[in-house]
Amino acid sequence: MRTRFLRWGLLLFVFLIPFGTKKFLFDFPTPFRNFYTSEYTSAFLYGSDILLFFCLFLLFSSKPLSWWEERLGKFKAPLFFLALFLIFAALSLVSAGYFSFGIYSFGRLALGVLTALMVGAALKANIVRFKEMAVVFSLAAILQAAVGFLQFAFQKSVGLWFLGETVFGSGTPGIARVAVNGVNFARAYGTMPHANILAGFLVLGLLSLFYLFLREEKLIFKSLQTAGIFVILTGLFLTFSRSGWITAAAATLLLVVWEFFADKERRRKIIHLLLLLLVICSLLFVTLGWAISPRARLSSDEGPVSDRWNYNKIGAELIISHPFGVGIGNQLFYAYHSGLFDKYKVNSLGQWQPIHNLYLMISSETGIGGLFVFLAFVGWLLIFNFQSISNQFPISKLQNITPVIMLISLLLFGLFDHFFWDLQLGRLMLWVVIGILLGLELRKGAEV
Repeated sequence: MRTRFLRWGLLLFVFLIPFGTKKFLFDFPTPFRNFYTSEYTSAFLYGSDILLFFCLFLLFSSKPLSWWEERLGKFKAPLFFLALFLIFAALSLVSAGYFSFGIYSFGRLALGVLTALMVGAALKANIVRFKEMAVVFSLAAILQAAVGFLQFAFQKSVGLWFLGETVFGSGTPGIARVAVNGVNFARAYGTMPHANILAGFLVLGLLSLFYLFLREEKLIFKSLQTAGIFVILTGLFLTFSRSGWITAAAATLLLVVWEFFADKERRRKIIHLLLLLLVICSLLFVTLGWAISPRARLSSDEGPVSDRWNYNKIGAELIISHPFGVGIGNQLFYAYHSGLFDKYKVNSLGQWQPIHNLYLMISSETGIGGLFVFLAFVGWLLIFNFQSISNQFPISKLQNITPVIMLISLLLFGLFDHFFWDLQLGRLMLWVVIGILLGLELRKGAEV
């Protein structure tokens, strides 16, 4: 009974990743507030926290130490890097100007790490299966894409504020927009705090559906998966997230190349998927090209592009001047107090945002050592899994390459944004995928 509760609790936890239902607890003393910084100025209890604590209690309280050693013993190297990373993050608090928020941020990071260990242990023990997680990722992404479509169609939120939806209308200040022929359109948010975060989750849902589509034989399920791919791609286009588009294209290309050279049967399936994507994308370009084409162009004079470049300059300067970091959770406010926003002409309240790069964020807050250890950790995960998959190529299972591509996608997305490090929904995405890689073992038998 306990195992059944844990299985359904974990699946529900994954499904609820994109829902930001939360309860305000208290404000931190911070120098400013704007449209984008509520998670940097206040403490919240999230609905996902309650479910996480429930699952952690079931898993950690019912298993002896020998069980954990058996499940995680093969991963002593990454767990060592993970522990060292937490140590660097904790030591960075010495430099934190806003110590209380630093403690809160460290606690959030620790919960992310526990999430990964929980998911990994549950997968290794077959409490939950990757196929089930892929189904849940897919269903959640389809729902989010549908909400995003309605938001774009009506140009306002659709009343799901209790699920974390940002409340906005066509004239709401600070809302992400795309300009088409001088007219501004609000981008799709889903129940996320920003369109780019929705795009990141939709990429995970899309890869999950690719996995299900490529392993499915029954026509009725393949038809449902085809419809799901169409809905998710529609939502992804309507986020107008160029980083999301780039990441989705790169992840799809990686999966296609890998499967194409596997064997004849898998090559046939991947060709079917490519034809399906060609038809869907062509249809979307015909219907939405008027909005997609202007967004597809990049210019160094464009506000979001120049701002990101300036944020990266701020990050580089912080790393050079503070190689041991300014304290976890403190980059934004240190940049404000040190005059870096003014120095790099990011001088309006709405522009005071974190560095839009995962790696610069980690390094600026936890130090160069913290970044090095984090890269060693994820690098070990990827190298170990690629090496194991290559040893069994072409018989290695699709379930083994799909999570690897998921993590690569998030790491690629991290070049353009920060939410995997400092926002609740982004952290959950990253650490759940890391947990999947920790938990999956190559099997020559049936896929799970």
